[in-house]
Amino acid sequence: MTAYKKVEDRRNSELIDEKMMQMLQDNFCAANGMYAFCLGTEEGLITKSYGTKEEQDYFRGRIPQEAYRSLIERTKDSTIEEVVEAELPQKELKLCAVSTRIEGKTQIIWVIAAIIEEELHEGNRPPEYMMTTTELRFLRSVEFLESLSKLMFAFKLDELIAQEAMQKSAASEERMEKQLYRSETMTRILMLLESEKAFGSIVNEILELACKALSVSCAALIRKNTENGSLDMICEYAGENAQSRMAEFQGVSAEEAPFFTGRQYIISSDTARLPQFERFFQNYELTAGIFQPLELNGAALMYLCFGICGKQRNWELTDIEFLNDVKRVIQSILTKRLAKNSLASSYASLEEILENVGCGIYVLDAEQEKILYSNQKFKNLLSKNIERGTVNQLLFSQQKPITTKFYDEVYSVEENR
Repeated sequence: MTAYKKVEDRRNSELIDEKMMQMLQDNFCAANGMYAFCLGTEEGLITKSYGTKEEQDYFRGRIPQEAYRSLIERTKDSTIEEVVEAELPQKELKLCAVSTRIEGKTQIIWVIAAIIEEELHEGNRPPEYMMTTTELRFLRSVEFLESLSKLMFAFKLDELIAQEAMQKSAASEERMEKQLYRSETMTRILMLLESEKAFGSIVNEILELACKALSVSCAALIRKNTENGSLDMICEYAGENAQSRMAEFQGVSAEEAPFFTGRQYIISSDTARLPQFERFFQNYELTAGIFQPLELNGAALMYLCFGICGKQRNWELTDIEFLNDVKRVIQSILTKRLAKNSLASSYASLEEILENVGCGIYVLDAEQEKILYSNQKFKNLLSKNIERGTVNQLLFSQQKPITTKFYDEVYSVEENR
């Protein structure tokens, strides 16, 4: 893409300075005894026609509008000529158009009219208030205007390209800073995977970090009660332009949260919303939102919600990717906590079983000569050895096989009882 193409769609007022064009035209006409106006190929009339009403009426009475239209169309269509002259029946009148092109595209057209002194005689002499010029001066002046106009637009274009480059550089730097901040935030979030804090405390911290990194107004973790199907907000972050909803979002009917379907919803400010979502957004003063399901034992019983309040937001791909990573971290923490609780529950059940069997049970680390576990029956059977501190000698003796020595001791204990 060429440099011009990159700025082609910018506002034409940035490339065409109407005040400067008017000043250039008026000075040119006054200095060279000519009359002119300027047209933009898309904007229409850019400058006011030079001259008084009487001077303009003089040309209107002698040059028909069709001659102007035909000249302008010929100039627009011409890909070679930059100066196009109209053929007029009056030899003393000159009418031409000068196009200014940038990289092959016509930007403006100067329309110039003049009265040539060499062709004047008693029958066609204009009123005294009309300016006149010579044939040579007319040609040189038109050539000068053509060159000056090109230089002016080239300079303005270079200025716009330089501004665009600076803006692009600033935008690139801003994007890099934003990406760096998000990367640092994600690192901090990942570190919470190993945190021993309570689940709710960890999630609150993650929500705050994520919202600040993305300039998101609010976020929440909502849980569905398996008994009655109602919804409770268990974690929340409320930032700028957002108010806390924790107290009111307890025991809420599932019908009030249309996103609780097991699917992910990404809703920008310009997204057409279904009526149920429209009501939800109005009730909680949202303009955009992302709703992500979290699974518990294979079912979507929690939702991670991010919302925008008080301003418009159209989600970008990088926003969605970042929040998907946040969701995965929270899902991992949740899965890990569930597994840990399940394992702890299994250990408790196993210990209860081992404590209620009718025999003594113990677990040894033979290499380290340590008792890793022993139930109460074991402790009762070897209570005297425990009191004397000879349990290790008994269990780890090299004189007899452990089982033989152990059963000898147990047998003698039972007989003494």
